[in-house]
Amino acid sequence: MYTLRQDRTLDLTTTHSNQKPGILTLSLDWSHRVVNSTAPNIIVSESDGSIALLSVREGGGLERTEEWHGHDFEAWIAAFNYWSPNVVYTGAYVR
Repeated sequence: MYTLRQDRTLDLTTTHSNQKPGILTLSLDWSHRVVNSTAPNIIVSESDGSIALLSVREGGGLERTEEWHGHDFEAWIAAFNYWSPNVVYTGAYVR
């Protein structure tokens, strides 16, 4: 994650790895686009079909708090329901 500074430059705040060699994160979405939150979450989809929930910790770190196998193939998209951020939608190509 990066923070945009006043002088329009970026500062690296934190990094995150799924700790799975060869597995890519394909999409991400923030939970607080409509319902403001001081502790937003990030939902990610991965190339092994997994979906993971990341929590933003105080100080800017990320913690992988939940993971589940959502699809048999690549999970191309994951998104929050903006008006009910406890609801997540995912999508994958069906072969």
